[in-house]
Amino acid sequence: MVKHTEQHTGRLWTVRITSDWYPRPGPMTLRCSEPGCRPRRIPLPSPTAARTVAAGHLASHGHAAGPVPPATECRCGEENCSWHAWSIPGCQGRAVHQVITHTCAGRVWRLAEMCAHCAKAVPDARVLRPPNGRADTPPAMEDTEPEALPGVLVRSRPTLPTVRLTLGGTPAEYLLEDPESSLATPPPGARYDGRVHAAWVLGCEGFSAQWLARTLDMPYEDAARIHSRAHPARPQ
Repeated sequence: MVKHTEQHTGRLWTVRITSDWYPRPGPMTLRCSEPGCRPRRIPLPSPTAARTVAAGHLASHGHAAGPVPPATECRCGEENCSWHAWSIPGCQGRAVHQVITHTCAGRVWRLAEMCAHCAKAVPDARVLRPPNGRADTPPAMEDTEPEALPGVLVRSRPTLPTVRLTLGGTPAEYLLEDPESSLATPPPGARYDGRVHAAWVLGCEGFSAQWLARTLDMPYEDAARIHSRAHPARPQ
């Protein structure tokens, strides 16, 4: 057990969203870094539900672990502040928040103990609220805009990525991410289509353009364009 008088690195929990590869996607699975933790399986097609449950799963770990202990060092700082933009330098050192973040097109989720500076600098970060004591209320996260940090450059809210497709016969910009599950800003006029979102998520998972076109019933040219955008974002 860590003594409160000793400095130690902030705790970190990680949840990865994975899916079966053959012969079809099958159910999505959450893989948690907590030893002995086996989250329940989630049926496809439901990438939004998977992300919601991943965040809720991490929130339950944070509530069970309790508040950030005194003399805890910022986990983001320990990772050389690689979780936020290089244009927002500095770290306050002492962790004061439990923060939920996501990367890799929403496939990897973290709950980490960070300083207030890094918590505000990480894109789409949500600070975990303490439980309110009601058993019928699920774990919640703060849904607030990041505040400006004095003396440093804070980048504006990111814009949701889009890809130009001809799904409806007329070329248009389509959102790759779900606008309902992100703090990022949708570009004006961009459309949301569940097939495009599913193709993006599964493309990041490694499925081929041919498989995406056949399974999601879309033109191969559109599936290939989505795949070319998704493949570089595929988790290593």
